[in-house]
Amino acid sequence: MAEAQQSGRLVVIQVLRALAALAVAYEHLRGFAASIARNQHVSFAPPDAPGSRVALFFVVSGCVMVISSRRLYGQPHARRQFWARRLVRILPFYWLATLFMVSILWLLHQPLDPNALVHSLLFVPRLEADTGQLALPVLWPGWTLFYELLFYCVFGLMLHLKRDRAVLAAGVALCLLSVAGLYVSPAHTTVYALTRPIVLLFVPGMVMGWLFACGIHLPAWVRAAAALGCVIAHLYWTVPPDASRYGFVYTVSAGLPAALLGVALLGGPLRVPRPALWNRLGDISFSIYLFHVPIAWIGIGLFRGRVNDLGPWGYLALTLIGTYVVGYCHFRYVERPLTNWLKRFVPETAGRDIATGKPVPS
Repeated sequence: MAEAQQSGRLVVIQVLRALAALAVAYEHLRGFAASIARNQHVSFAPPDAPGSRVALFFVVSGCVMVISSRRLYGQPHARRQFWARRLVRILPFYWLATLFMVSILWLLHQPLDPNALVHSLLFVPRLEADTGQLALPVLWPGWTLFYELLFYCVFGLMLHLKRDRAVLAAGVALCLLSVAGLYVSPAHTTVYALTRPIVLLFVPGMVMGWLFACGIHLPAWVRAAAALGCVIAHLYWTVPPDASRYGFVYTVSAGLPAALLGVALLGGPLRVPRPALWNRLGDISFSIYLFHVPIAWIGIGLFRGRVNDLGPWGYLALTLIGTYVVGYCHFRYVERPLTNWLKRFVPETAGRDIATGKPVPS
């Protein structure tokens, strides 16, 4: 029974990943469609504060890292294996999606700054000349991956500790980074980027992952209250339009609904219908996140001159379907086989489950 409940909670993580990817893709594609509806030339810039949809990715990531590292805590060479696997999981596909985006922009004769491309591929922070704020990468949804990699760096540093201490130490380190950021000027671009409060969104996810790893179930009334609070926050607790996506205001405004949803769904056992479907949708969520913007531009190119005849809803439907087709194909024929091949070069660390003390197979 306990194993079934744990398995069910893992499916819920896939549900959250799938819903977050769908919500982000829909919101961004809707931005293109809105320009079409206004009969405007389509030149879409991302919103300044994308809200709890993106924040949910950070919460889920914090949870997953705590759970997936169960055989690494306190083990020799755990850091090296953790970091290698995380880089294998992120970098090749981000680079592929970015170059795919560049090729589409080139075909559509859109301007591209080579300096911005280099900074994007290398995750080097830079400031926008006109605003003095952190600039987005060429594949602009990839701004979140900078903070994913920062979180992996901090979390990996703590893996020499036992689980409880590692989670606590990582949480404290993220909080200290955010506090330090209060005293850092944007002129110090790299340090400024590394100390943004947005990293605090990983902390509630880590807490939920720790509860999961300990087998702790929150009372039903707590989860119900969190679900109600999530709905209320989503309806009435909005991100101010002038909030920086990296600041405290955005972190609290966007993070509250995401954290409450995590508590509601991950705080205990939950029966999910059609788990195989949700597992697959969760698996392709990273591909959806990376490729929905390039697919949006492909839609503009394919229907150039006829995009207004297609209409905003027709464009939205076609690009959303196209995103999932490309996402599935990328996952099945590129992401999964390439990841499996690259993992062959990552040394395995044979360890013991921190909860049971039993050996965990590689």
